[in-house]
Amino acid sequence: MTIASACMRHFRTNHLKEQHLALVPERGYDKVDGNQSLLALRFFKWYSEKYGVTVQNVNSDGGEKRIGKYQLDGWVLEKNYGIEVNGCVWHGCPKCFQMIMR
Repeated sequence: MTIASACMRHFRTNHLKEQHLALVPERGYDKVDGNQSLLALRFFKWYSEKYGVTVQNVNSDGGEKRIGKYQLDGWVLEKNYGIEVNGCVWHGCPKCFQMIMR
């Protein structure tokens, strides 16, 4: 469980009153294949323009690049490398959040 999911559970359980509406995130709560933040999409647009490269992402014809069972936020075709935007934060990386996970 990540800190974000624990905080959301605490908020729903202890603070969100019945019959009240919550503010819905920009792309909703549902986990949808190909759901990507506007931050990531804007970053990839900027990156591709600045460096003159193509960044394959959720909006590309082939969608997000897959490596095994993983999907990359962005794949730089010309350089053959991937980019994750806020990946450690979003997925609760145990390396980066070692102290928190204990």
